[in-house]
Amino acid sequence: MYEQHYQTLLQTIGNNLRAARKAQYPKDTQAQFACRIGVSRVTFQKMEKGDANVRIGSYMEAAALLGLLDGFQGLFEQPKDLFEEAGL
Repeated sequence: MYEQHYQTLLQTIGNNLRAARKAQYPKDTQAQFACRIGVSRVTFQKMEKGDANVRIGSYMEAAALLGLLDGFQGLFEQPKDLFEEAGL
């Protein structure tokens, strides 16, 4: 269903989530961290695998807890056109 590039990107997001959890909450199990963000252990396992079927809000809750929510702000931001900004 998803192109390989998309799946690779989602897996990277999941791996980054796992690394951030282990760095900031090293004693938490997946179940404990899942409880912190209000999802089930199974859902959190899917998140760490980069499952595209998990609600984006769940990823945002994890990012907020980890102090990484700012990354979502530019998610759909269009690149700035320097010529347009300069009035050219």
